[in-house]
Amino acid sequence: CIIKLQSPFHSTTTAQTALKGNCITFLQNVPNIVNSLPLTLADLSDTLKVIFIGARPPDRLHLKKVLTVRKKRIIQALQWLKKYNILYQNININLENIAQLPEDDVPKCIMSTLEQKIGDEEGQSERIGYVPDPLMNPKECTTAVVISISNSGVLDVNGSSVSSDEIVNYFLHKIKTNDQAVTENVYLIPHSSKSVNEYFNPKLLTGLYPTLFCYGRGAPEDQSRPIEIKFKEHIRYLLSYNDRRFETNHSFIFVVFNLLQRRDACFHAQLIATKPYFQASANEIQSINSKDIEMALDNNSKRTYNTEANSALNKLLQHIKTVGGRVMGSAYSRTALRTRIHALIF
Repeated sequence: CIIKLQSPFHSTTTAQTALKGNCITFLQNVPNIVNSLPLTLADLSDTLKVIFIGARPPDRLHLKKVLTVRKKRIIQALQWLKKYNILYQNININLENIAQLPEDDVPKCIMSTLEQKIGDEEGQSERIGYVPDPLMNPKECTTAVVISISNSGVLDVNGSSVSSDEIVNYFLHKIKTNDQAVTENVYLIPHSSKSVNEYFNPKLLTGLYPTLFCYGRGAPEDQSRPIEIKFKEHIRYLLSYNDRRFETNHSFIFVVFNLLQRRDACFHAQLIATKPYFQASANEIQSINSKDIEMALDNNSKRTYNTEANSALNKLLQHIKTVGGRVMGSAYSRTALRTRIHALIF
């Protein structure tokens, strides 16, 4: 599942974390992926970091309340998943990696890589506000027009400012075939070149979210049900669960909403394709090639695009605008809503 993080209007250093774009799912062989991950605790500690900030270092007793690993619990959870989840019945459990886990304690690799920032300044900065406290300096003049802003947050906690080019360059640097290859392992998870069918495929969401569909069942559009339930109604039902696990998941709402958007776009595009006015311009639209689109995108980036330069491309954009106006959450639908709001105001 590919999720794009973009901020079209604000800088990535100040914008709030948001999900935007299209999610694309590809076929994957889950057992091969699991068998190709012989990660030990030492390897996992390279990506899992624990940082404590406070006035004094945390005690090991306090760490055990939040970082305790129980080997028996992990084995039971994996065995339960293998036994009851129909999608994970053929997965082999790596007992060698599980043997490295502690019985009931914090892993040593976590303790060895634990970072601590000790000091009163760090503790005060956690509770500081935007406006300075006037009691901290009573002699200071309080009639100043400019109010200094104190740092009261952590920016880029999700690495959203890291460009995709930098990520690609990092992996290209790691993947080498010469004698100077780095010793750090890079795990590549291959997938098929074909995207997964999003229609009447109950394994799509159960495979993406095994923690939400623990038994590998209960997904929308399951043909084995005696009564047919619409996709949108089933999603509304899942989001109304009392435990709120679907509602609070970081990406479930985004993925299913994107699926609904594409379905609406395909449905309205099919309706427009049956109209007589579309049939009249279909042959002209088919004459558009990739060079015309690349030229239009380049001119649009330079703000020199002329809608009258290519009539076929202009007709295609008009049809896209018509379809997009009927798709919930699209840029064209927001434009239509703005028009309605302006009509109510004026």
